[in-house]
Amino acid sequence: MAWPKTGVSDAFDMAVLDSSVRRVESKPLDYELYTPPQIAWCSETAQGAVWRDANQLGKAQPVDAKVLTPRGWRTIGSLRVGDQVVSGDGTATTVVGVYPQGVRPVVRLTFDDESSTECCDEHLWVCQDGEARFRKASNAKRCGHASPRLGQWAVRTAGDIRRQWGEHPAPRSRIAIPTVGRGETELRPTALDPYLMGLLLGDGGMSMVDGSVSFTTADDELIEAVRAVLPAGVRAASYGSPYGWSLVGSHGRRNTLRTALRAYGLMGKRSEHKHIPLEYVHNAPSVRLAVLQGLMDTDGEIGLPHGCPTFGSTSRALAEGVRDLVRSLGGKASIADRQTRYTDKHGAKVDGLPSFRVRIRLPGVDVFRLERKRCRRKDPVSRRGDRVLHSIVPSRTAECVCIAVDHPSHTYVTDDYIVTHNSRGLIQELIHRCRGSNPWVQQRPPPIRAI
Repeated sequence: MAWPKTGVSDAFDMAVLDSSVRRVESKPLDYELYTPPQIAWCSETAQGAVWRDANQLGKAQPVDAKVLTPRGWRTIGSLRVGDQVVSGDGTATTVVGVYPQGVRPVVRLTFDDESSTECCDEHLWVCQDGEARFRKASNAKRCGHASPRLGQWAVRTAGDIRRQWGEHPAPRSRIAIPTVGRGETELRPTALDPYLMGLLLGDGGMSMVDGSVSFTTADDELIEAVRAVLPAGVRAASYGSPYGWSLVGSHGRRNTLRTALRAYGLMGKRSEHKHIPLEYVHNAPSVRLAVLQGLMDTDGEIGLPHGCPTFGSTSRALAEGVRDLVRSLGGKASIADRQTRYTDKHGAKVDGLPSFRVRIRLPGVDVFRLERKRCRRKDPVSRRGDRVLHSIVPSRTAECVCIAVDHPSHTYVTDDYIVTHNSRGLIQELIHRCRGSNPWVQQRPPPIRAI
């Protein structure tokens, strides 16, 4: 999906401070301040705006919540000013503020792809409610018109969401949040071609007994693809089976493929113990997509009758790696597991290896290169890939912290590749308003005068 840039404008109850009396007024603002009225007040005049803010405004996550950085995951409690994190559109941005919040009650938000994260009630979320998600408003049948807010995004607190729609909202009342964008990040070199890595994780054999590396396929297209991306000095040689190929070093030359696989900790790993090296998971989108395509060309399937891509493996780590690749590319993925059974030579039922199946939703992206699979894949009728909130329930009490990032959308990526909002302090808001760089503003606000 395209990263949301639509402005929003709502009425908001603000506490307006008079020189002699304090009173609360409700007035519409072209620029929304999504902080509780009791801790912030604003008075808009024709000449400018007066803002007031305070310490410990909330908008926090537990210190053990994960935040995505260009180099991988870190806990939010370990971040410092100047560190790089990944913003909601997938590009890198800088942490410009870290604000400890003390011990606070937190809630857990769980979405339709089984992803979840924790935050406090004051934490902010870029979202769409039912009126903005569905073409017809809830009262369209009675009023005869479409929703006037279709497609518009807003910023709401977790507490507001829970109070307005409940802890387990009805389907048409569920809010949606955007999935992470595929903004270009630093392309880092890898020892092996990423597509080759995906193919070997799917149908490669990496024996520690004799140190051999093999690849098994009945598709001529795939063995030609392997030959095209093998390291220099490595060739594919048939070893008697029409479907089996040994990937060996040329005569008198070192097998650099085997060396690289050993360095990644993959040599000697059976199928149930395979994993995707982190060097490929935390890399540029092109690298992540190539690994995913290699895995899908080997162990991916087309679910019938709707053409939904799925991936199957006996390795939980590999299934979770595929799920994370899909989520990092702006898709949704969930894992279903089951215990397999087979009949042994004595006729007894015996437990086999567990099976893990990843159901993938990644509209508009070719997850296959293999033509016989690619031509059968179908995009869903709705190409929207937003995450939909299924529940928001009290979780625990935890030490919390909030951060501010130097990105116009004010967003960063937290647990399970969920896009969330950062702390929005006074100075940060002044900077973005003066720059005119906040994508949530519909109209340019009046000039700012600091008082």
